[in-house]
Amino acid sequence: MSWRNYSINVAIDAILGIVGFLVILTGLLIFYIQSYQERKVNELQREFLTSVTHELKTPLATLELTASLLRQPDLSRADQEILWASHSRDLTRLRHDVESLLEASRFTSVREPPDSVKIELGPWLNQEAERWKLLLKDPPRVFKVSTNALANIEVDTDPKLLRMILDNLVENARKFTKDLGVITINTAYESIQQNVVKWTIEIRDDGIGFQSSDSKRIFRKFYRLKNNEHRKIQGTGLGLYLVRVACRRLALKISAHSQGSGRGSSFAVVGYGRKGPF
Repeated sequence: MSWRNYSINVAIDAILGIVGFLVILTGLLIFYIQSYQERKVNELQREFLTSVTHELKTPLATLELTASLLRQPDLSRADQEILWASHSRDLTRLRHDVESLLEASRFTSVREPPDSVKIELGPWLNQEAERWKLLLKDPPRVFKVSTNALANIEVDTDPKLLRMILDNLVENARKFTKDLGVITINTAYESIQQNVVKWTIEIRDDGIGFQSSDSKRIFRKFYRLKNNEHRKIQGTGLGLYLVRVACRRLALKISAHSQGSGRGSSFAVVGYGRKGPF
């Protein structure tokens, strides 16, 4: 064998060795990534099941307690009204959690188009705000609503999906705002051309807030912030995920902003409509 052929064979062996090493390294890397992803999924599932169990058990325990108290024969009329109000609020929250679970399952398995109708956004939002006032009475929150900007704006939308978006945002603000904290709904619009407008509904609170780096992550499925303040607050990790998915279905934009821990947060829903009068 000539020196030239020997050198070529050595070079080929070296190349094959490097290729083989890279193939093994790639296989190990893929295995590690898959294992890591599987562990993360398992961890998220465990956290989700723990949170859901707590979220469902808490209102059920309260409902059981109020039901037993309401059976007492010597209960005054005033006490009965207080207990029935508490009973109604816990049923509403329990229904909200169950509906969130059902909607999350439906969104991931069915791609049905939204059932769109024409609605006047301002009057519709005023009606929904009356429900939110009841929700935010216990624990008490200061609730402020300004819908005048949307008084003569008409949109083609699915009211059920839009209601679910705003319900989840208001519930999120309630959870992360302390007693007597302030939750504000602001509205605005911007003329685009002729009678076409871009409208905004903003839900703002003065609660515990979050880091700006989490402003997109919080819309992920099962995602929960890791700091101590957020860990104290139970939740399914589905509310903001459902907001994001429903906004996509309705061709709306959703964004979240906060200046950091303890400085509150704001969520803005943006869409397009027509300016009246109609």
